[in-house]
Amino acid sequence: MVFIGPSLLFHSLEGAGDEDDNVQLGVYLGYTLNVIHKKNWFLGVKMNYQWSPTSEIGPLDVEGSPNFRQVKVRVANANLGVVVGIRVNGKA
Repeated sequence: MVFIGPSLLFHSLEGAGDEDDNVQLGVYLGYTLNVIHKKNWFLGVKMNYQWSPTSEIGPLDVEGSPNFRQVKVRVANANLGVVVGIRVNGKA
C-alpha cells in the first residue's frame, strides 16, 4: 500500500527571552508491504519519508554567547518499521 499526503510541521527556537516559531506545510510519503497474511493476524514492513521546504529561523539572543544568526532549516526524516496487527473480524 502506498500513501501520500500533506504534513504540518512545527519547529521553534528559544533564546534569552526571545522565541522564533515556524509552521511549515510539507509532504508525507509512505509504503507498507504486507509480508505475512494469516486469518487472525498479519505482519509487514513500513517505510515513511517526511519533507518540508527550506525555512529561515533567527536571529535570536542566546545567553552567554553571541547572537544566534539567521539560518536556513529544512526538516526531513525517514524511518523504517515493522507492522503487526490483529484482525478482529477474522476476514483476510
